[in-house]
Amino acid sequence: MNPPPVELLAPAGSPESLVAALESGANAVYLGLKEFNARGNAINFSLDELAYYVPLAHEKGTKVYLTLNTLVKMEERAPLLRALAGASDCGIDGVILQDIGLGRTIARHFPHLRRHASTQLAVHNLEGVAFCVAEGFQRVVLARELTFAEIEEIRAAYPPDVIELEVFCHGAMCYTYSGMCFFSGSVGGRSGNRGECAYTCRKGYKIHNDTTFPMAAEKGSFRNYLFSMKDMNTLEILPQLLETGVDSLKIEGRRKGPAYVHAAVEAYRGRLQDGDTERQESDLKLSFGRDYTAAFYQRGQFGDHPVDLTATGSRGIHIGTIDGSGNAFRLLQTGIQRYDGLRLVAPNREETLMSFNKYDVSGGDRMRPARNTIVRLSQSFPKGTSVWWVRSQEVEQRYRPQKSLLDQQESGLPLPVDLFVEVGEGPAQGTLTIRAAHPYAQVTRQFETSPSKTGKGTPIKELMFRFGDSPFRPGSYHGPVAIDDFMPLSLLKKGRRAMLAELSEQTDSARARWIEELVDQANRPVKAVPRAQAEPEFILRVDNPEQLAPVIELANQHEAGLDFVLRPTLSTPQWKEALATLRTFAGPLRLSLPMVLRKWDLRVIRHRMKDLDEVPFDWVLANPGHFDLIEPCREGRRLHADFSVYHLNTWSVEALQDMGVDGRFTLSLEDDRPNMEALLAACDPTRFEAIAYTDTPLFVAEACSLAALYGGCPGAKACGHETLFIENEHGDHFEVRHDRCRSTVVGDRALSWSGDLAWFRARGVRNFRLDFTVRDYRIEDIAQRFQRVRSDLPITNTHTENLDRILL
Repeated sequence: MNPPPVELLAPAGSPESLVAALESGANAVYLGLKEFNARGNAINFSLDELAYYVPLAHEKGTKVYLTLNTLVKMEERAPLLRALAGASDCGIDGVILQDIGLGRTIARHFPHLRRHASTQLAVHNLEGVAFCVAEGFQRVVLARELTFAEIEEIRAAYPPDVIELEVFCHGAMCYTYSGMCFFSGSVGGRSGNRGECAYTCRKGYKIHNDTTFPMAAEKGSFRNYLFSMKDMNTLEILPQLLETGVDSLKIEGRRKGPAYVHAAVEAYRGRLQDGDTERQESDLKLSFGRDYTAAFYQRGQFGDHPVDLTATGSRGIHIGTIDGSGNAFRLLQTGIQRYDGLRLVAPNREETLMSFNKYDVSGGDRMRPARNTIVRLSQSFPKGTSVWWVRSQEVEQRYRPQKSLLDQQESGLPLPVDLFVEVGEGPAQGTLTIRAAHPYAQVTRQFETSPSKTGKGTPIKELMFRFGDSPFRPGSYHGPVAIDDFMPLSLLKKGRRAMLAELSEQTDSARARWIEELVDQANRPVKAVPRAQAEPEFILRVDNPEQLAPVIELANQHEAGLDFVLRPTLSTPQWKEALATLRTFAGPLRLSLPMVLRKWDLRVIRHRMKDLDEVPFDWVLANPGHFDLIEPCREGRRLHADFSVYHLNTWSVEALQDMGVDGRFTLSLEDDRPNMEALLAACDPTRFEAIAYTDTPLFVAEACSLAALYGGCPGAKACGHETLFIENEHGDHFEVRHDRCRSTVVGDRALSWSGDLAWFRARGVRNFRLDFTVRDYRIEDIAQRFQRVRSDLPITNTHTENLDRILL
């Protein structure tokens, strides 16, 4: 393999993992602060730690990208700016981010930092990349769901000098599109979009369908891991992945330890250099390894199916199967030693984790049993229980980072200083100007020059960059090479000390003033944009053509607006029927785009947009890529931002206004009262709408649980796109619905803020939306729920999400 230059990007969830990445040859690492990143349960870094480790990484030629890829709440804007200023001072190379408003804030105030669009932005088509280009991102992290063909098409349209493409090559996978997980935030207030994922996708579920699925657990069992994805591993398809023209290969795993990071980087570095990676691949399984999948790269939804129904944790290496005695197995693998870790999986999928410390062997070395040795454990398990070796002390020891690199020096935040030395020409020997500058302050000193008598040719740069215990680190140097020709060494040392002392005094106050100015700007209210027209108080959203006629009658009766979702899976006759019905509606009409529109979906949407020229309506956008998509059909139409074009803060509201959103901003389904109150107070609240009723799309996924239950896709005729009715161990019920081969998971209880609408009205919100999508709603049910909302009465069998708790 002779690959083009490609960056190998490693996770660094702790100082130990960062050092492991440096030692194993990563070109770059990505890491998070203790706050503000999408892996809140990793160890992460303080600013003091960054001050030590960023220069260390740079010494080894490794770039450092800071992850700020979460949604920013109102109260977090000021502390985030302070943290970002500190991280910038530490010398980070760029920022990985999700929040659109934060991206613009960084471009305005930290223009030297690269901006990478996180996978949390859910960029999954050409239009999404076009948005990132328009916003000035230097790189975009593409959704894991894309195929080789889609990536190649994006690369052909956008070469590396326009925007870099980053893809995942290894590690854990989310079931849903990244950035579209509402399950975690819905069931426990821990938003996966804010780094507090509750890992609901790794939980087991009971299936209530009558259908017998060949791969399901026994009836009544909760051990159906319907949303638990295998780990991505692209080592075998790395040549094809490189041929797509990507610029960076990303290894997932900021929650994993240094052994995993070291082994993963070494394995991919070895493959890139045509080396032998057998040991590293084995070590990967023993540091953390589920079953592997090549994800969607080769054949999309119909390729290597990525759901693992039977397990959620590390699989490791299979080393045996319990025989009829109940506690013995023949060891199939060499290398295991006492006190390593085992996982035993019974035929009914019950799992047991245990230390390999209480056992007998049939002969040989008891501490390191040989292959084919009969091992007898101290406790019994059902016959057929598989035994997996999941943790190796030897592997952990092999990849233990150098302790010397972890001995952090307490130095505070070092500020980069650029030095300029100019020798002027005057009537005597001239003057020497020394100027020290960094982003906050500068000091200039002038000295009379005179040649040194020693003539040693002392390098001036080395002398000037001796900062001692001052809070500075070397930046750039501009000036002559040697000092002796124009000034005695002692005089220059004295001048340098005085200059740095003065600079130190100036920097603290200047930096504090600059940051407070940023904070003041962040806290300013959003400039109001005049409304083009009044909106009806209520808007009814549907996605089924059969619902349109009766819902239009209901909307006309109560002077409500209508919102219709343009599903690309509608057949041509269904679309023609829907279009004809929509033309009969004289009230305010909005057309909504689904959050996910793949290449094949876009062809349908573009074709149907041609039918809309004479239809008066507004657009509702649900993904950043929609800005580019609707451009041919935008003139004269207002744009509304749905909740999935996230705007939890004034930065994002202002950014979206600048992009052309002149209609409504839908308040986030995940948000809490304190943040919404602060947001509404800082904006024109009449520009916002609240969702009074909806089935929250907990997951939107290309991975099909039905295919996993059948042991592979049986075809549409066999599976019938059957809805799965499931239950978790807490008694909560959910449905897995299928629109063709795309899955949407909803709860059996809808979200409803009816009963609390007066709270929104008291804060200036005048518009409320009711969504009757995904499920098959009868018109009687729609009318009954609409009547309750109009009266601001609670609706039975619903929940309020995070309205009465704090969104984490």
